[in-house]
Amino acid sequence: MEPFPELTGFFCACTPSQGGHAIVSRGTLRAIHCTFVSAPGSTVSLSETSSATMINCTFTTSTSSAGDGEFEFIQTGGTKVDYGNCTGGRSPGKSGDIILVSNGNFTGCPLECPLGTYGPGGPTATLRELNTGCQVGCETCPAGAVCDAAGLPAPKLCLAGHYNPDRGSQHASGCRACERCA
Repeated sequence: MEPFPELTGFFCACTPSQGGHAIVSRGTLRAIHCTFVSAPGSTVSLSETSSATMINCTFTTSTSSAGDGEFEFIQTGGTKVDYGNCTGGRSPGKSGDIILVSNGNFTGCPLECPLGTYGPGGPTATLRELNTGCQVGCETCPAGAVCDAAGLPAPKLCLAGHYNPDRGSQHASGCRACERCA
């Protein structure tokens, strides 16, 4: 399969070849505002000597393969992929990780911040430096708030008259009514 040096506004209904990859890059891959529709298998495969920039690209599964489990959208080969600016609640993941997506869809940065965390968003390189232990690019939910859904761009602060002394809270019940002295 031929390497693709630059794709802009590209729509690819990707059917993996016998090797299991729809797009293979051994050099520089730059994809901007592209949509990749994939069947099970790797959609993009990068060699360890590749460099890749994929800004505001959408990866989605074909309707015939939706519900078939996890999809390997990007086989990084250990390559650092620059996703540009991640929207809040999203993470680029660790540099060089294979990108598996269980629901089969994402735009921009591939991973949602998990429960108990939130994602401030920002440049890929900056987010990769933010590592709280749970997910690269995501912050642990602070005391005084809850992060009760995946993919939150900001923590949900407790309502007036409520408090939460715990960090990383995953349930709305983490905010408790304040106790008053009589």
